[in-house]
Amino acid sequence: MSNPSSVKRSFPTIVERRRRYIASKFPVTAVKMLEIGAMDMPTFHPDEAAIFFMDYFSDEEFANLAARNQISRPLENLMHVDFVTKRKHFAKDVQNSFDVIIAAHVIEHVADPIAWLRELQSLLTETGRIFLCIPDRRYTFDILRRESTPFDLLRAFRSDATVPDIYTIAEFFYYNRHVSVADCWGDPVALQNKIAKKNYSVNSSMQRAQAMIVGEEVHVNVHATVYSYPTFASLWDGLTETGLLDLDLEDIVDADRDSNEFWVLLNRRVPASSASS
Repeated sequence: MSNPSSVKRSFPTIVERRRRYIASKFPVTAVKMLEIGAMDMPTFHPDEAAIFFMDYFSDEEFANLAARNQISRPLENLMHVDFVTKRKHFAKDVQNSFDVIIAAHVIEHVADPIAWLRELQSLLTETGRIFLCIPDRRYTFDILRRESTPFDLLRAFRSDATVPDIYTIAEFFYYNRHVSVADCWGDPVALQNKIAKKNYSVNSSMQRAQAMIVGEEVHVNVHATVYSYPTFASLWDGLTETGLLDLDLEDIVDADRDSNEFWVLLNRRVPASSASS
């Protein structure tokens, strides 16, 4: 696992963009950060900031996956995992609080986003923020899927979901299209031609989903929820009405051209009594 020293680094364009945004909002060297699912693309390295890393797999498990060729990332480039989170309610396992929590391309994989966000908010300092980088379905293989509603997320929360249900998994495969970010930003006619090509039928989608469920996979790697920039603020309004989250939408940033992600910045809501005192 990577344990980098202070060296001059180059970052992928999208990571550089994230770094600039965060640096415009926070004094990076003065805050404590947690990044979820960074693998080999951390937003900041430990020699740049007080940053910790959380993932579903431990260092040892990543090494075992690499030995079986089940991950495509170079093992030596993966960040050391400080906190392993296999449990749905993981906050009590993390004996820390953080000023900034970063999660890039994570929330869409979470079966119960409301419960996940509740865990994260409990890890924030009083003035803490959550920075989410979310794939915008308009520029991904989810291009044909409908966007998740407050009721989708509420259903998952009330059913205490730990994995997506069989129909959500089947939908992920049925509507999946082999399109790239360049395709989505490029010629619309060429994009429509690619979209027209199905990868799965209804029956084969259900069979693939059933195989995952029967296999009792606890880490089902599909997009359980779907988001886009134009509708996220409305989605958040609905979630706020439930009273289940003490988080406010501070900022939302549309996808840059030739990118497939939009950004959401959430802040921990200050109780009315504290705000008035």
